[in-house]
Amino acid sequence: MHDDVIPLKGALDVDRRDPKLFGLTIITVPLNLRPDRDWIDCFNSPATWSVSVHKSIVQGDRIIVRANSDRIDDDLKWVFSYIDQANKSYHSLMERKQNEDRPLQELAEKREKERQALTDRLRRL
Repeated sequence: MHDDVIPLKGALDVDRRDPKLFGLTIITVPLNLRPDRDWIDCFNSPATWSVSVHKSIVQGDRIIVRANSDRIDDDLKWVFSYIDQANKSYHSLMERKQNEDRPLQELAEKREKERQALTDRLRRL
């Protein structure tokens, strides 16, 4: 589990025009950290989305955005909202995973205590 993923808006970089799709500009959005697979899955499945925004791709510690050249600001706002949604979904997912894992951890701790108690008892023989 990691902290919230934050776009480093001051370090945005306009890479180039999309060579395949006229009217799109490729923008790199650096992130404060490299998100894990669970966060990326949350980012790829936003609760709300816009059909007019092209799919963004997480690559390491950055997001590659293909924005409509005529409305880059609007497309980036959507991407930033996807990041916010992913952070919320990610924290909920991690909380659920921790709650699911807790009984297994408690069982492992109980078994370790029992093993240690048996070891101690046998050493006193």
